[in-house]
Order: sequence, then structure tokens, then C-alpha cells
Amino acid sequence: MISVLCISNSVIKTKRKSRITHDAEGATVSIEKITRKRTYANLAQFARATKSIKTIKIVNKEYDNGLPTLSYKNDGKYKIEYVRDMGKADELISTNGSKLFGFDMEWRVFPVPPSRVALLQLCDASTIFLFHLSVMGIFPRRLRELMENSSILKVGPNIRADGRKLFRDYKVNCKSLVELGPLGRQVKKDGFINQRKVQSLRTLVEVLLDHQIVKNKKIQKSNWDYWRLSNEQIDYAANDAYATYLLAERIIALQSEQIALDPSISYEIDLCDIYEEMTVIRTITENLTGYL
Repeated sequence: MISVLCISNSVIKTKRKSRITHDAEGATVSIEKITRKRTYANLAQFARATKSIKTIKIVNKEYDNGLPTLSYKNDGKYKIEYVRDMGKADELISTNGSKLFGFDMEWRVFPVPPSRVALLQLCDASTIFLFHLSVMGIFPRRLRELMENSSILKVGPNIRADGRKLFRDYKVNCKSLVELGPLGRQVKKDGFINQRKVQSLRTLVEVLLDHQIVKNKKIQKSNWDYWRLSNEQIDYAANDAYATYLLAERIIALQSEQIALDPSISYEIDLCDIYEEMTVIRTITENLTGYL
């Protein structure tokens, strides 16, 4: 039996040992039978060249690109509010005056069909809020008011899809949802490989923050409806919300730097509003600096 071992970001080398191996991005690969020993540029080239492979299966697309890992635990100013009570949720929202939040959600995806949104995460300059909706049963009133407030920005990747799901599950008409991809491309035009509006959180963190974010698939697909989340689930959910807020902060910093060099420069923000089954996009010419 021969396995494939990742020795750099671009080289794969074969070696006799086990059936579990890694591709050039660090993805776990199961290989049943290999008869050759060579060096290949990537896994696709390796698969084409090796005629006797019976099965190549990507098990877990987790990789290490050499960048430092982003974690809220390394930021001493942040605290987590894990909220399982509607009264506590309303109290925390009522006393919060932030105008911009990093926004994310989690729900159980297996078995099909997926469950309702189980956890809603918001992050501002000092606190990561984890609202465990599936435990509360009813969507908190103050949280609904915040999500439907058009003067408060909620930012994140693929945020329109999240807004539509939140309406389907809880009839929340989210206002002023902001997709981070277009904002990132405006301030760092040469950093992105493609020009898609929706960029993954991983890509945004790499390009704008020069860090990598760990996305554990086992945690991501775990049961978010449990009565009390595990520490691993709390860390995963908190880190995603933390990353989205840091991305907004970084975009604001880059906007400020570029405006200082060229006061005539302008930026556009696409504000997404959810009206029942309809999505409305309002484009305004404005930067984010006034929201911090």
C-alpha cells in the first residue's frame, strides 16, 4: 500500500505507509490502491497519472495555508454572552448602542430537511452574542427589532441567504444586511482571485486579515438544537461572528487610509432588505466609517 503525503502547498509525494493521506491543500484523502511512486504537482495530476487507483475520496476539506490562525481567544477585550433566555436577550439588546454587527447563524443540516435556525450570532466591538433560538422557542422581541432596524448594519458573507432563511423560519424581515465580498473588493482590488460578489469567510479572512480561520466540518454539521451547546460549538460559532466583525473593521481602516490619500474616492454599499419573499437591494454611495 502506498499513500500520498502533503509536503508543501504545491507538491505531492508518494510513500509506502498508510491508506489515509493529504492533498496539496491539506484535504484528507482515502486511497485504496496505488502502484507508482512519483512526485506530482497536485492531486488531480496524481489521479490522472495513476491508473490503478480504485477510490479517491475527499473526506475533510481542512487545510493549513501557513498563515496565523484567527481566534477570538487571542483578543483579550472580547467576552461571550451565551444567551438561552428571552428576557436576558431583550435586556442585552436594549442596553447595546452599536450601529454595526458581524452576523452569522447556525442550524442542524442533517438529517434532511434542515432544522430552523438554532443559533444567531452577533458581534460588536467588545462582545460576541450567541442567541440560542431553538432553546427559547420564540424569537426575542428586542432582537427582532434590531434585525429589522434599517439604521443598524449587519455584515457577513452570503448574508442574503441567511436573511431569507431567518424570514422563512421566524418571519423576521431583516434590514440593512451587507455582503462583505463587494466591500472587500473595493478596498483590495488585487487581492481576490475571482470577482464574485459572495466570497467565503475563509477567503475574506485570508485576503483582508492575512490570517486563516479554522472551519471544523464536524462541529459545523453538529446538532445545534441541543439544550446546551458544547464548548467546541460555542467556540466555533463565536469565532465566525468575531471574524465577520473584524473584516468590517479592516475594511473601514482601509477606506480611511485610501480617503486620506484621495479625498475624491467614493465607495458603494449594497443594503439588502428582506420583505417576506422579496429581497430589495438599496445601493448607497457611502463608506462604513460612520458606523463604528
